[in-house]
Amino acid sequence: MKKLILSVGMALTLNNAFAQWVTKTIDNGFDVPTRIAYTEDGQTEYLKLEAFEGKGVFYIKGVYFCESPIFVEMSYQVNGVNKKYGRVAELNDEETCAFISWDISDEDFFTDFKNATSVKIRITDAGACSDDNTIYTFKMNGSTNAVNFVTNKK
Repeated sequence: MKKLILSVGMALTLNNAFAQWVTKTIDNGFDVPTRIAYTEDGQTEYLKLEAFEGKGVFYIKGVYFCESPIFVEMSYQVNGVNKKYGRVAELNDEETCAFISWDISDEDFFTDFKNATSVKIRITDAGACSDDNTIYTFKMNGSTNAVNFVTNKK
């Protein structure tokens, strides 16, 4: 019995050790601290998620962009089926970060996001500075917790 309990405890610990989404509360000096979630899987490119004015805002960073606006395609693998979404995204002034926003109440999008095993992102306009249409893949372990944390849901 002790071995079983120890094995379960170790399995849970290992599962958390490989979680891809990190959640954090950041005090930016304003009235309400900001809740963020971001991918941490050793890639230069990463996704960040925040709630802002009733919208879920994704940032993709670590990609070199040339111009704004750009079109971003997101493909989720959910139960063996690809679910595709696309949005026009804006870049920051330094052209180092693309902002992709979705209404948090869009149940289809966030249900797919939470249930996805991976997300692939492709920048399809000239904004990516490359002709190869690079596809960035992120593991989605912990995405349900990330969305719930950012949107303040239990």
